[in-house]
Amino acid sequence: MDTTKELNIDRKRLDSAYTYDAYRELVVELVEKKMTSGPKQHEDLAHYTEMNNQRMKRVDKTTQITESLAEEIKKIKEPQTWILLTESWCGDAAYNVPVINKLAALNDLIELKLFFRDENADIMDRYLTNGGRSIPKLVIFPKDSMKELGTWGPRPAELQVIYDDWKNDPNKVPYKEFNVTIQKWYAKNKGVAMQKEIEELFKQINK
Repeated sequence: MDTTKELNIDRKRLDSAYTYDAYRELVVELVEKKMTSGPKQHEDLAHYTEMNNQRMKRVDKTTQITESLAEEIKKIKEPQTWILLTESWCGDAAYNVPVINKLAALNDLIELKLFFRDENADIMDRYLTNGGRSIPKLVIFPKDSMKELGTWGPRPAELQVIYDDWKNDPNKVPYKEFNVTIQKWYAKNKGVAMQKEIEELFKQINK
């Protein structure tokens, strides 16, 4: 954990970021307009946004936070700011962002702020995954400074290995086909791997 990494974001910029509720409202609006977040409007991305809206509804309703993870989040005694980079078309975000919101809601000392990746390249480019702008990406700070406490994302480690194997395969199947594998993994795992990883992260942060 690199506690020397400091992010230069002022209060005005944080206040302009989305709350989770505002983000969800925007995604619904985008679906109604058959649009997507970000500067690139494409039929496939709009379709992913529509699918992700349904996934987020399902995750919001069905995800249960484990007792041990809830206890770690409730141990936080000083105010924190959680910055979460996302986009409406991102399938990984659809499964993970709602869970992160549920965690933030467990402790009044946590302020969750959502930023769109493509509108905030200066933040995103500090938190690349294997050189790529992979999302979602959660970055945790004390509220009184922007010295990083820890990060998580863009996906659970087990799934990241599967993704990297696909990406590095010279004979890889098209992404649309591989995406089915991702969806099946999330459906089977039900957020267990993600919650275990975040619990381990906060065990370190709370030391």
